[in-house]
Amino acid sequence: MLIGIDIGTTNWKMGAYDEDGRELARYRRPTLTHEEPGGRATYDPAEIWQAVEEGLAELVRQLGPGGARRVAGIAVTSMAEAGVLLDRAGEAVYPAIAWYDPRTEELGRFWREQVDPYRVYEITGFPPQYIASVNKIRWIRQHHPERFERAVRWLCMADYVAWRLSGQQAMDFSLASRTMMFDIRKRAWSRELLELAALDEALLPPAVPSGTPLGRIRPEVAEATGLPQGVMVSAGGHDHWCGALAAGVVAPGDALDSTGTAEAIIIVLERPVFSKELFQSGFAVGCHVVPDRYYAVGATQAAGATIEWVRAVLGETEERAAREAGEGAAGVYRRLMALAAHAPPGSRGLLFLPHLRGAVSPPDALSRGAWVGVRSYHTRADLIRAVVEGLAHEFAYIVHRLSELTTTPVRRVAAVGGGVRNELWCQLKADISGLALEIPEVEEATTLGAAMLAGVGAGIYQDALDAARRVRRLSRTLAPHPESTQRYQPYHALYRELYPALAGLHARLGELGGRD
Repeated sequence: MLIGIDIGTTNWKMGAYDEDGRELARYRRPTLTHEEPGGRATYDPAEIWQAVEEGLAELVRQLGPGGARRVAGIAVTSMAEAGVLLDRAGEAVYPAIAWYDPRTEELGRFWREQVDPYRVYEITGFPPQYIASVNKIRWIRQHHPERFERAVRWLCMADYVAWRLSGQQAMDFSLASRTMMFDIRKRAWSRELLELAALDEALLPPAVPSGTPLGRIRPEVAEATGLPQGVMVSAGGHDHWCGALAAGVVAPGDALDSTGTAEAIIIVLERPVFSKELFQSGFAVGCHVVPDRYYAVGATQAAGATIEWVRAVLGETEERAAREAGEGAAGVYRRLMALAAHAPPGSRGLLFLPHLRGAVSPPDALSRGAWVGVRSYHTRADLIRAVVEGLAHEFAYIVHRLSELTTTPVRRVAAVGGGVRNELWCQLKADISGLALEIPEVEEATTLGAAMLAGVGAGIYQDALDAARRVRRLSRTLAPHPESTQRYQPYHALYRELYPALAGLHARLGELGGRD
């Protein structure tokens, strides 16, 4: 058996699998996020570790008497950018700042004003953004210098949990690619950028390939969880790329649509590609969890978060009906999407720009969401459908732009994450993009991908490609409807003009409105 752990933005999850990828046990709990005014958010590393120990003990319980003795390996995946600064005693000097926390926007400007941003991109593949790990470290140093003085090591969230499990500190290449301190060509920490940031390389752990064995599980962890002491802990990776591995997105031209709170659209590359146009479009390039594979990625910062917002703002009737029927949250979303499905394609001339948390591709933190074309005859169904169509237009724009700028034809698109449960949304992505969506029948792709890397480190698989070949997947495919694709073409052409037309206005609104 192999165990994968996912420290995610919305949930903390774990799964136990056999070597064919069949799920044997699972654990899930909502992420404990400490919200602050102005959109700030942090995580308590002690709470994360407590949840990991509780989750592993629950997996052992589910596996039954003697089942845990078959566990050969564990690996951890997580959100990127967020991390923990540790002192010499292994204690966090400051809470982990959420990847999307806006407090570092002021430091993001440094990379645009004091350094050639394209030079940063040429080294890291990461267009300078405030969310990068380097800015979280520098923010703590600037605002809490007495705490920073105690810091000796930065670990991203997956690395932190792997260290607590094994006692060994390391960071895989895929998470290192999101720190804005890593040279993706050399696969080493960039001395040039560390000097610019005035940070010591000793603050960073060794960078290693995903699936690298780190060490056996610590005796005290084995005792607390019921796991055997021989379990190997291996380096995991970024949650999106672990999901890509689980979905078999490992060959050049394979694409992944990973949808949760945010949405990442990824194309696998044989080698890193850099260009001014990629840079200006906000598309990042980095290391896949598969050796000698790279990726280009675009993102929608608020994907599932936008659907959640629609539920909160426009879903009162569906909330009440679902509550009366005892259907729970899933019933609310089902009713909302059924309402949207009754509106005609194109929402009767209504478009929606899904930039509720700004734009990533292209990078613009000041961009805002907008309905455009609202008339007195539009209904709630039209408004909701326009939102879902807007998210699908954004997906189509990003995947085609990535393909164009990397000169990599898209061979297949696999869709994973919580968004695949929304049939209308997925079908609209297929219809508007003209690309079929292959949906692997995997409940938790990220934990499965981490478990596959655990299998690499434990010697169950030869490497990540071998793991991808051996894990069995069933899938269903949503093919585009040609008549719908044709019908949406003029709408998509107009959608691509929305952001350029509204960008200046949104910047001025941001100056007036600020944040709550």
